[in-house]
Amino acid sequence: MNKLDVKQLLATATERTGGLNDFGPDDFLEGLEVLVKGLNTDAGIREDSWDQVREQRILRSLVNRLWFAKDLKDHPEILDEDLGSPVIMAGLVRTGSTKLHRTLAASGGFQALRFWSVNMFSRIPGEPDGGRARRIRETRQQEAWMYATSPDVHLGHPLYTEEAEEDQWMMEATFRHPLIFGMFASPTYAQWIAQADMRPTFDYYIKQLKYLQWQFPEQRGKPWLVKTPNHFGSESFLTSIFDKPPRFLFTHRDPAKCIPSIVSTVMPMRALYTDRDTRHSFGAEVIAMYAHGANEHLRWRDSHPGNPMIDISFRDITQRGIDTVHRIYDFLGMPFTAAAEQGVRDWEAANPKDKHGKAEYSPADLGSTEEAIRTAFKPYVERFADYIG
Repeated sequence: MNKLDVKQLLATATERTGGLNDFGPDDFLEGLEVLVKGLNTDAGIREDSWDQVREQRILRSLVNRLWFAKDLKDHPEILDEDLGSPVIMAGLVRTGSTKLHRTLAASGGFQALRFWSVNMFSRIPGEPDGGRARRIRETRQQEAWMYATSPDVHLGHPLYTEEAEEDQWMMEATFRHPLIFGMFASPTYAQWIAQADMRPTFDYYIKQLKYLQWQFPEQRGKPWLVKTPNHFGSESFLTSIFDKPPRFLFTHRDPAKCIPSIVSTVMPMRALYTDRDTRHSFGAEVIAMYAHGANEHLRWRDSHPGNPMIDISFRDITQRGIDTVHRIYDFLGMPFTAAAEQGVRDWEAANPKDKHGKAEYSPADLGSTEEAIRTAFKPYVERFADYIG
């Protein structure tokens, strides 16, 4: 018997929002249907995880879509928000981008998303301050469940309710994003997302960003800082949705290190929902996905030589943090004030390397070799040899 039913999920979301039934553009339905099919048939969901899958992964997104659509209808001025020229961080996975993202956010010079604001991106009708306190409280509860269920999540990409976080967590609400493929070991969804049209995802994403700026107008005037590794290779979408050209920060590292690292990072996330060991299959899938993304990036880069961008190596992020942030401020034409530097130093002091333990990984973990991984990324490795050597 199937655990999930699309019509029932939609009806439950409508009931929980007092009868709202406008979910926004209906292009989310295809991904939702594929995801539900995969969860029911081939994702290996544990019996004790179905409630979390249903409540936190699906209904949370559907309810937020309903609240968002209501606010867009009641406040059409949301779509008039000027996002300026955003700063977009992209690059292969596990390139030090999380540290760089969070130190830049700690410098105080940017509008940066927090985990609670991407986990629950919509205002809650009838709640004071748009339900901020409830959104933070419920995200903390989700965070606590996650670490209690799979403590090794701390070793890879720890999620903290009020820490700067990747925008892909709000893109999950499109049901059309690789984040979902990483979270669930469903071949059905993996095969679909590998060929899915990503345009609807980015069309919804730009509205979400405007919505969050509208919610927190005190941040206007600071440039947006957004980050997700999956933006690497999606630059053509990103440059088309913003009114002003984005500035890009591209982070680099040897793919023979990146790919084993992302496998070791994702496995504890999948362990929230399944007991299956999917390292080998996931490794093959992410090699294909990120090698394709790297090639798409190179094609975009060669056809847009004038787009403002800066390249940053993993070693600079991990070994020369302050200098690297200063270099980025210079690139953006922003003054690197004493307060900004202190914010970076404070973050680094509170978050030393291997704070939660050292993650161990190697190509053998996913049934591959360094040579095979580098071969898959040959054009990227040749282009950025100076940054990954």
